[in-house]
Amino acid sequence: MPATFLATLIDAPILNVLTIRIPPLRERLDDIPLLVTYFLGRMNREFDRRVHGVSPEAMQLLKQHNWPGTVRELQSAIKHALIHSYLSYFWTRFFLQLA
Repeated sequence: MPATFLATLIDAPILNVLTIRIPPLRERLDDIPLLVTYFLGRMNREFDRRVHGVSPEAMQLLKQHNWPGTVRELQSAIKHALIHSYLSYFWTRFFLQLA
């Protein structure tokens, strides 16, 4: 019976009623500071670090990047910088791979 229920759910027209389009990060550059803050907070806890923010120059570099991928690409860049940083703020040199 559970397999039948699952098959019914998959075929149910109600599951395909709403499509949500989320624009790529390159079309939402104003979201970058908020996302950086979120990822920093989460990763500081995850890696037991104390990075407090991003320098204005580094933030500008993040906003100028084309971001061909998704938000995960930004998350990966923040994680890379966090792992390689030893300071309490990210500076431009931590994001040179984006330049």
